[in-house]
Amino acid sequence: MRRGTPIGFRAPLTDIDGKDLNALVRAAWFSRAPKRLAAALAAAEAGAGSPGDDLPTGIGRPATRALRGAGVTTLEQVAQHSRAELLALHGVGPKAVRVLSEALEQRGLALRG
Repeated sequence: MRRGTPIGFRAPLTDIDGKDLNALVRAAWFSRAPKRLAAALAAAEAGAGSPGDDLPTGIGRPATRALRGAGVTTLEQVAQHSRAELLALHGVGPKAVRVLSEALEQRGLALRG
């Protein structure tokens, strides 16, 4: 509450779809995050499909957003990270790491030991 006015809303989590919940949390984060950090993430997301961006589409949008948010937009940059580092990024799961590893292997690259 702020000055007696409720801020936010209550809803049973079982009534909210996962995508809707993600959108709500994301909107809340953008409204409270430091402007520079929010702008950097928005710019990274807007860079989708930019020249030099060769991340495989098979990793999924959450993993793509997570990697771009971390400044990783190419497979060469992915190869500079370990499996554990990639999995530590919110949105990057085992499937995304497998797809990335396969794409790296096709280029003669590998994740850092």
